[in-house]
Amino acid sequence: MILSTLPGENAVRLWRYDAMSDNELSSGSRPGRAIPGSMKIYTTGSRADIRVPFREIALTPTSGRFGNTPNQPVRLYDTSGPYTDPEITIDIREGLPPLRTPWLAERADVEAYDGREIRPIDDGRADDKPPVQVFPHPRPRPYRARAGRNVTQMHYARKGIVTAEMEFAAIREGLDPEYVRKEIAEGRAILPANVNHPECEPMIIGRNGLVKINANIGNSAVASSIDEEVETFTRPGSGSSGTRPCPSVRFPYTRPSKKSRAGPRP
Repeated sequence: MILSTLPGENAVRLWRYDAMSDNELSSGSRPGRAIPGSMKIYTTGSRADIRVPFREIALTPTSGRFGNTPNQPVRLYDTSGPYTDPEITIDIREGLPPLRTPWLAERADVEAYDGREIRPIDDGRADDKPPVQVFPHPRPRPYRARAGRNVTQMHYARKGIVTAEMEFAAIREGLDPEYVRKEIAEGRAILPANVNHPECEPMIIGRNGLVKINANIGNSAVASSIDEEVETFTRPGSGSSGTRPCPSVRFPYTRPSKKSRAGPRP
């Protein structure tokens, strides 16, 4: 693996050589898997714990009558999470790292409480049927807003606050954080950030953001396991449906009509 710094940017390149074989699918913990021909990079925001992932694709040189002309790599929005970072050990039964927990703690507007017990019907099974697979990690106490508080990103945006989540999403989109805050405040974009999912990487959905394609994951007691479902999402070419999250796609942008309230991407 080669480590280097992008000139003029707070990013670290991780060149990936490794490749995982089929017999490593259920081998427990393992390092992140390689994607050949690309690099996992991180761009750091205004604080050290805002590390936004990107995927940089190497391009072959362009041939011409005077020889080859090198091409700059293409940087893409990356949704692969820690599964493609060779510096991180992956264990799907330990769950994803709680990326947003420090941000929630700093705002001090949530509190933990005792949630209800998990019931068999929550997993679609009868009371007398044992679970096929149970997530072994201790279940954390859920969060809720403190009395008199509001924990939505729209609430913060309308108060003029640029949250760490907004900055993270802005860097991903190639936008100014203040622009993202304004889009959320004026209802032209949303930033899903459930306080009980601190592991999620922030992203925005809106007319001036990149296109997002939703995909669902869930293991079946009949036809799949936790390992196979995670593999379907994280390994190119695996799975039967071929469904993949693909927010790197950008539809051609058209300037809004005069009647539209939304402005063009800056």
